[in-house]
Amino acid sequence: MQLYPGFARVIEDVGECRLVPVTIRYEYLKAHRASIIASVGDVMDVTITGRDQRKELVTYMTKLMSRSEDELQEKILSADLSDFIDILR
Repeated sequence: MQLYPGFARVIEDVGECRLVPVTIRYEYLKAHRASIIASVGDVMDVTITGRDQRKELVTYMTKLMSRSEDELQEKILSADLSDFIDILR
């Protein structure tokens, strides 16, 4: 996964914002029935002032989102979905 630096430029233009990392997987856990599985991370208050901070945020968020995606996939593959709740049936 690679994030593009444009999102960091938007944050810099706004001055300050909150980020909430969300990872979503679309899986067929049961025959003919798709499941959307999501993981929502902690809220982060972010302020950027300059190019170096933009680069640092893009690098940090890319690693965070990649790790979150890997963890979610591992939970799905190991059928460890006890932390998740059904929202729609």
